[in-house]
Amino acid sequence: MNENLISVVAALIRDDEGRRGRDSPSGRNRSNSLGASARDFRSAAGATDARLCAAVGKMRRAGARVSRAMGSLAQTKMIEATTQSYEGGCHCGRVRFRVTAALSRVTECNCSICTKKGFLHLIVAPKSFELLSGKEALTTYRFNTGTAQHTFCATCGIHPFYVPRSDPDKIDVNVRCLDGVDVAAIKPHLFDGRNWEHAITDRVPWR
Repeated sequence: MNENLISVVAALIRDDEGRRGRDSPSGRNRSNSLGASARDFRSAAGATDARLCAAVGKMRRAGARVSRAMGSLAQTKMIEATTQSYEGGCHCGRVRFRVTAALSRVTECNCSICTKKGFLHLIVAPKSFELLSGKEALTTYRFNTGTAQHTFCATCGIHPFYVPRSDPDKIDVNVRCLDGVDVAAIKPHLFDGRNWEHAITDRVPWR
């Protein structure tokens, strides 16, 4: 036979042997094994896809929460940096005032009296402050050097503003007494009033 015929016959023999091998029990076992492996692979791939989708979903939800938090923080910062007018007063309402300022320099002091009063300081020039009512209701407390004039309402005892020792030519407003201000959203600067003489020589937040 010529070489072409020999090649054809050899191919037919290999094909026949292949069919017999697939039809044999061992061949079927190999086929079933390959099928099971494929099914296992698809199942594992499906589970991986499900976990991946769940992870992506969690990441998207976390990203949305972060975006909302960042938006809220940016809005708070914008409000703090904006100069606007606020009204406020004591608890009983006899003392009322108006102040024009930004809340970006609100300060918390840890000295003895500020700690006890829970005072959040907003120091402004007199031109930015207006006492609307209650001048006759105010009482003044002084101690130590006597420079600071701690004014408070004689009826309810609230300290809505006073003349500070650090800046006796200005008015120090208690941010907690302002109407409609969420003090929990404010991040005040800290002043070490327990070591007043040393702290006042450093750069202070309200100047």
